[in-house]
Amino acid sequence: MCKLYCIFIRTLCTHSRWMAIESIQDRIFTPATDIWSFGVVIWEIFNGGATPYAGLSNTEILLFLQSGGRLKKTETVPPVFANLMKLCWLEVPSDRPSSDYIHEVAKQIHIEIEGFYASVCRSPSCGFKFHKLNIPLGPTYDSPTYGSFFGSV
Repeated sequence: MCKLYCIFIRTLCTHSRWMAIESIQDRIFTPATDIWSFGVVIWEIFNGGATPYAGLSNTEILLFLQSGGRLKKTETVPPVFANLMKLCWLEVPSDRPSSDYIHEVAKQIHIEIEGFYASVCRSPSCGFKFHKLNIPLGPTYDSPTYGSFFGSV
């Protein structure tokens, strides 16, 4: 497994609601643990910013995850995102999707959304707020496109 940035710390913050099992348990942080956290952020987005694992303490969260428990898919989570979340929360870190895979999924979602709006909303009076989504997909964070928005990265 890639240990691009494995950090060991003495105390653990209360951010365990977003952390992978191995991060909570062994204080290991890698790109695969970032993918886990990304899955939790997806869940938050489609649940109106709700707190993940509400009502559970940090210790209870770890026990819940170790027993195979995961955040539940709600009706507000579209199937494509529900499937992506499941992949992000696989127990074995090397089984989780890579950021490149997630990028490809995001590009496909973008294409689907643009196709939907192009077929349904052909005039400004169609009732939809957005005619065409104009989300940049190609540039990276260190490109000139994002440089002024994010500052120096």
